[in-house]
Amino acid sequence: MQTQPTPSIEQTPAPATPAPIPKSHVLRWVLGASLLVVAAYAGASYFGGLWPFGLAQPTSSPSPSISDNPTARWKSYTNAATGFGFRYPGDMTIEYTEQDYPDDPMKTWVTILGESNDLGMSVEINNPGRGANDVANPVTGTVVADGVTITYRAGHILPMGETEPGTEFYWQMQFIADGNGYIVEFYAPDGTDRTDLVRNILATFMFENPTSDRKTYTNMKYGFSLQYPTTYTLRTSPINAETHSWADTYFGWVPSDREDILAVVNMPDTDPTSDLDAAFVAVSVTSETQSECGTIRQLSPATPEGTVTIDGISFKKTSSAGAGLGHQSSEHVYSGWVAGKCLLLATVLQTSGYGAADSITHQTDATKVFSALDEILSTFKFTK
Repeated sequence: MQTQPTPSIEQTPAPATPAPIPKSHVLRWVLGASLLVVAAYAGASYFGGLWPFGLAQPTSSPSPSISDNPTARWKSYTNAATGFGFRYPGDMTIEYTEQDYPDDPMKTWVTILGESNDLGMSVEINNPGRGANDVANPVTGTVVADGVTITYRAGHILPMGETEPGTEFYWQMQFIADGNGYIVEFYAPDGTDRTDLVRNILATFMFENPTSDRKTYTNMKYGFSLQYPTTYTLRTSPINAETHSWADTYFGWVPSDREDILAVVNMPDTDPTSDLDAAFVAVSVTSETQSECGTIRQLSPATPEGTVTIDGISFKKTSSAGAGLGHQSSEHVYSGWVAGKCLLLATVLQTSGYGAADSITHQTDATKVFSALDEILSTFKFTK
């Protein structure tokens, strides 16, 4: 290995000491400067407050102040399934899980956990069996966040079934917002009262944004997200026909035993005089191999329609149609191999009653419906 030369350090000569200025010169400078100030002041008074030479007198601008908002530089978290979000300190890590709500497939059970060196938090949304610890000698307080009044109880933790308080300082609250039930807990393991920090976090809580015309669903397991209008409804998963009877209501659109539905976005029926039964986008994953991906989700006859690229991934498209017992069904199925799984995206239109019921006066515009459903497909993003 070559020896690198030692860089030389250049010596800078010290500046020569200037000769002392005679006192007589100093006095002349001071007197001259004083006369200039007096003349400027007199001129300013004469010209009605103008600075000499007719220029406006400069004013000092206040120094820009740093925001005193303690949450201004915090990180943000939003849960796609519920629309709930908040801000949190930069040293806190966030983890969350989603799973089925046992009695209502329209709801998603969400658990959000946060932890930093001096504070932990837990948010349970729609947890049907979640109990809560109590506090010894509680102090109560309220925080208003996004129009929701949150009342908390604070004190040293009193674990369930125990009579003696523990060392942790604990904050507990339960409330309903945007149709979802919340159980929120904070805890300071070292027993320090950090109510100010807790209140600052609570004040950032946001529930479904009423000004947005779209919602976002994210599936972390399979690495995709989609957006849909706020007027549509979302059902999330996993949903299997053997255990969730709601899938049967889609008139024959029932999952195979090799298929799990991950999400269904359903278009609202805003015209009761049309023959619309259901229109929706369904996302499912199957156990098919890559070579057979897409073969189980087809009505007969199925018409291949080439390939379609969605967010950079190639999907095979097929179209199918069927009818029976006064019901009609049309669907477009897009099958693609994503992150080692066969992912199916389906846009489905189901109708009934036209020509058979007096209340049904016209047929649904299928072109318009599929255009709206295809717009949802166009929002798909894949992260894996």
